[in-house]
Formats: sequence, structure tokens, C-alpha cells
Amino acid sequence: HYAQHELTAQLSGAVGNYTVLPPRVEALLAAELSLPVEPVSTQVIPRDRLAKLVGINALYAGGLERLVTEIRLLQRSEVGEMAEGFGAGQRGSSTMPHKRNPVASENLTGISRVLRSHVEIALQNIVLWHERDISHSAAERLYLPDNLGLVVYSLRRLQQLLAGLHIDRDAMRARVTAAPGVQSSYYLHQLLQRTTASREELYARIQALAFAAGTDGGDLGAQLELEFKVQLPRLGYAEMLAHYQTQYEAVKLRVQPPAAEQEQ
Repeated sequence: HYAQHELTAQLSGAVGNYTVLPPRVEALLAAELSLPVEPVSTQVIPRDRLAKLVGINALYAGGLERLVTEIRLLQRSEVGEMAEGFGAGQRGSSTMPHKRNPVASENLTGISRVLRSHVEIALQNIVLWHERDISHSAAERLYLPDNLGLVVYSLRRLQQLLAGLHIDRDAMRARVTAAPGVQSSYYLHQLLQRTTASREELYARIQALAFAAGTDGGDLGAQLELEFKVQLPRLGYAEMLAHYQTQYEAVKLRVQPPAAEQEQ
């Protein structure tokens, strides 16, 4: 939408009054570039237009870093639920041969920070003396090619990363089924329906038992049944997976409507 409606072309002369070329030539140029004509140009196109472009790219960079940070966290040795692809002959750590570092994610994290840093320059470039000086020019010759080039490069690098991403479903399943207290919120809501205790009382007791279970794999549900003398419906891995899959499909439908709706 921005490229089609807000990125403009200008060929109206030194002060925007067409002293050399007529508006017809400007219109021909704009049509050749598939851009609208800048309606309020002077010597330069108002730089808030470029500031908006750089801001859009900065928002993209924020989303990019959010994604690759999650990959980096899940690839840690103590988690091991996800890993970047690792080619034959590739090295991880320079000193620890057993490691597989998330080099692409780390690279994209750094690029994201560079892209966001360009916002300040773009905002500073909006202010020009009588809309005529070229103080913006030196800065734009440096940061603008880098900004656009890094966006293109990062998209290609991200595509390669995701294509080769390894997801360890067994590690995820083991963590979900082994973690004591992982179902504590579920038990809280079940006990609210089956006991006369207040939510605050139940919350405090479930919290204490979950903390006490630690990492020894204690059966939190069994402890709660014994203490409150009730029978709690158990939620296994298959049931949790089915529930999450239902929620995932609902989110997917919101962000990616069916093809029939997209065509309308």
C-alpha cells in the first residue's frame, strides 16, 4: 500500500514550479516508475515519506528479531527443541566442536538492530531549511541503500533459515509431559468447580505444591486429589495437543483468511 500510494516521483524543478520541464514530462516519468506524482514538492520530495518507509522497515526488523530470538532460545543446549540446519563440513563454535550455534539467527538479530537504527536518521532528515537545503543528501546516500539492501538480504536469509529449520518434537513432548505443575492452571479451574474453597486459597495451595514438586516429577494432580478429596479429570499429552491445534487453527484463520475471502 505504501509503495503504491505514498512513495512519489518529482521532476518539477529547483523550486517546484516547472521552470524547465512541463508537468507532462513529470507525469510520464512517474508513470514509467509506476509512482504517483508528488503533489507538494519544492526542490525535494518531503522527507517524511522516506521516514515512513524506514519506519515500516524498522517494524519489520522488530518482528524479524522477535522470531529469530525465539529460535536462538530454543536452540540452547539445555532446551534443544529447535535448531538451524547444519550442513556437512559446517562448524559451530570455534573452540567447542560439539556445538551447533544459531549463526543465521544471530546474524539476523544484528541486522535487525542496524535497520532500526536508521529511523533516527530518517526522522532528522525531515527538517530542511525552507524545504531547499540538501543536508539530508549525505546521510541518505549512506543509510538508504543499506536499509533497503539489508531488508532484501534478511528476507532471503530468513527464508533459507526456515527452510532448513529442525524441530525436535520428541524433546517438546518430553518436556511437556515431564514438567511438574505444567497443568496447574487447569487444576485450578477444575478445583474451583469441585470445591468450596476460594480462588485465592486454591491458588496459594496449588502454587505451594507445584513449587515443592520441583523437578522430581511429582504427580501434582494426585496430590491435589488427596488433599481436596475430589476426582480430577486428567489431561494427557494427546488432549493438550488437540486443544493447542484447535487454537492454532483459529489463529491461522484470523491471520490467513481462506482463499475465497482473499479474492474478494
